[in-house]
Amino acid sequence: LTLEAIANLSILGYSKSDLQKSIDWTIANTTLLNSAALKAKFVFTAYVAGFSEDPSVVAQLQIMKSDVSEDGTVENTNNFAYGYIVLALIAGGQDELANKVALRLINNAEVSGGYRYIKGDNQSMESADVTSFALMAIQASLDLGTEEDQTAKQFSIDKSKQWLISNLVDGDHFQAYDNIDMGGTSFGAMALQSTGDDVAKMQAWLASFIDTGNAGLPSPWSGDDADVFTTVQALLPLSGITIADLMSSIDSQSSSTN
Repeated sequence: LTLEAIANLSILGYSKSDLQKSIDWTIANTTLLNSAALKAKFVFTAYVAGFSEDPSVVAQLQIMKSDVSEDGTVENTNNFAYGYIVLALIAGGQDELANKVALRLINNAEVSGGYRYIKGDNQSMESADVTSFALMAIQASLDLGTEEDQTAKQFSIDKSKQWLISNLVDGDHFQAYDNIDMGGTSFGAMALQSTGDDVAKMQAWLASFIDTGNAGLPSPWSGDDADVFTTVQALLPLSGITIADLMSSIDSQSSSTN
């Protein structure tokens, strides 16, 4: 949650000095990064927020790379993690490996075009948040690889987009396990916006839940109280920002440095 908050606040105009206390905390606690997914999220956040040159980030990128097999498979992980691994590898300039992981992520989609956390897991179902994040990660890698790779990725993006559209409720939100899905709606709005759709209705739906007292958003498990996780996830879609914008901010930083 801290990593996601740093990345989101960074692109919303908060400077590195504004976020330094949280950045220092993450750097001091890299022992908590006990999976390829968390390592990837740390590396991606570091590039977005401007602390990628810290030795801890360089080290975590190398360790994360070692978790990826030659064919792009990452053992003991889920599809949300695959998305972060793709983004982290691209941010770290590991395009060839990022392309392999993205192609593996394509193969992890269900026949419907939606994604479960783990392909074929009968204890779960396709979800808007994982499907949306996988779509945006694959989209970030679209220009990598061969023309055949790019065609396969575009087909996957289009199919996941259709899953999202067909599972929208009232054209403005998603549901999960008979509850409104705040996180899924946030990620879904970003994914559909990144593919050129008008998501004003989804943004308005999210905005309707903002607590005017503390500016937070609730979750199905927090009742009427604001939930920090849901609030962090809604920051970007409510601001009209997508994962593509986060990736562009990395490119801009690189250009200004070179």
